[in-house]
Amino acid sequence: MAYIAVAFWDTEGRRRVEIAARRAGTEWVIPWLLSPERGVKPEHLTLQWNGAPVSSLVTELEQVVDPPWGDVVPWRGPDLARASGLMYDAMRVAVAETPDDRRLVLTHGAQPALDVAATSAVVKPLGDGWVIDRKNSPQDASPLVAALGADWLLNTNPTTVRSAYEDEDAFVL
Repeated sequence: MAYIAVAFWDTEGRRRVEIAARRAGTEWVIPWLLSPERGVKPEHLTLQWNGAPVSSLVTELEQVVDPPWGDVVPWRGPDLARASGLMYDAMRVAVAETPDDRRLVLTHGAQPALDVAATSAVVKPLGDGWVIDRKNSPQDASPLVAALGADWLLNTNPTTVRSAYEDEDAFVL
């Protein structure tokens, strides 16, 4: 299964991740991303650059003419471990009674695929950090990996985003 996750800031200033789409295989991913029927276009896009089935889409994604998401941002190596650390820290803050910084809190809606992956995934060391071990996890950990990537991209936003106040025509979701 291939999963597409989205990450965004909710109305209370917290990070939020959701699984936006899932299907078998990867051949549907690029048509889904480019579909004019989707109301919300992604501002940025990332995927695991090496070592995952979706990595086979890297070249094709880079060649898409005028994509709605801008550049494809590589997610690999130390960034994979950093994503795990960012999410782990966010979950620790979320269970604290009074978080000092709501921007650190990570939320998601009830989504069984993501819930199962988050409660059953196995981790493995990578450098001084850790990553999700999809191969040795008892359930499909791919939804969690997709959520990790989306949250990482939200937190490392590669493009400077203009304020809505700078241009009255700008619309920010």
